Amino acid sequence: MSMIFVIVSICIMSIVTFTIINSYFNKIETNINLQDILQSLFLERNLDVKLLIKEKTRPYYDCGSKEMMISKGNTVKNIAEGFHELGHAIDDHNTKDQGLYSNLSYLIMKYSITMALILYYMQPMFVENKLLPCVVFAFCGISIFFFSVLLKEEIVATKYALKILSDTKILNGRLFRNTQTCLYNALTTYMVLLLISIIITVYQLIYVYGLFN
Repeated sequence: MSMIFVIVSICIMSIVTFTIINSYFNKIETNINLQDILQSLFLERNLDVKLLIKEKTRPYYDCGSKEMMISKGNTVKNIAEGFHELGHAIDDHNTKDQGLYSNLSYLIMKYSITMALILYYMQPMFVENKLLPCVVFAFCGISIFFFSVLLKEEIVATKYALKILSDTKILNGRLFRNTQTCLYNALTTYMVLLLISIIITVYQLIYVYGLFN
């Protein structure tokens, strides 16, 4: 079974699952005023964060500008996204390590999985080049490291989100469980990227083993 078939299959299954779950929770309305609750939590936890709200936008927290972007709405999906980004803001406030990577190193790590995949398929055209397999391994290692770090950060943000939701008791049992599922669903993207990085590394080991035996 070729590596590209395995990767494409995993990506399709994860995208379909992620989309179905997200669509379902985006239809469950609540009576929560997400904007007011987040603003009050900023004050309560002394977070210097600017809240931005747009229609159907990609949620994010920018540790440099201290801006949090969320989509307008009060569905379970909106609440999960809002509290997840709040988790990132709290983690940033507690750790203060957002300056760890420069923009260049971040871009190299972000696209390391793509470079590893491209170079993996270029290797047969440059069999005499003994350096290329090492470069592929380097990008594989960078990719595994990068997505491991990202997954850890996402897990930490999710834990903060669930703890605050539990402590504030703004959701009843069923809504809390739905929001919990939605938060866990968001982690699948990073798990899949880490899994793909490991798969490329395994196939590279097999390729190098066949090359020297």
